[in-house]
Amino acid sequence: MMSGEQVSHEGMIVSINGTELEIMIESKSACGGCAIKSACNMSESSNKKLMVSVSNPDEYSVDEKVTVVMNSSQGGKAAVYAYLVPSVILIAAILIFASIGVNEGIAAIFAIVLLVPYYLVLYINRNRLKDKFSFEIKHVN
Repeated sequence: MMSGEQVSHEGMIVSINGTELEIMIESKSACGGCAIKSACNMSESSNKKLMVSVSNPDEYSVDEKVTVVMNSSQGGKAAVYAYLVPSVILIAAILIFASIGVNEGIAAIFAIVLLVPYYLVLYINRNRLKDKFSFEIKHVN
């Protein structure tokens, strides 16, 4: 759900490890709230786990329902890292390889292989990225 400048999802605390809460949130497709979704194969939902650092882990308990809130600008930044940059890498690589005469199938494989260093850099910098994306946890009444 979006409200103003924030995006929020309800979830449940699965575990508490030190100052990190492992929260399970259900991610629903746009038609997830439809009244006839059970008769339709288009609706889909999946559970996602999220690790959130908190300064007061004693205030939370396992199986407690919470709301996870994130600024919408951070969501946009996450979408850039997750979707836009890899898409640009793929398209640019395919165009470059195709323009120098490489077979289209081989160009596609090379383009996918070029994503490995990108995701490796993201993985190496995961702690630095974790600092850029902050979540707020609210108790559900």
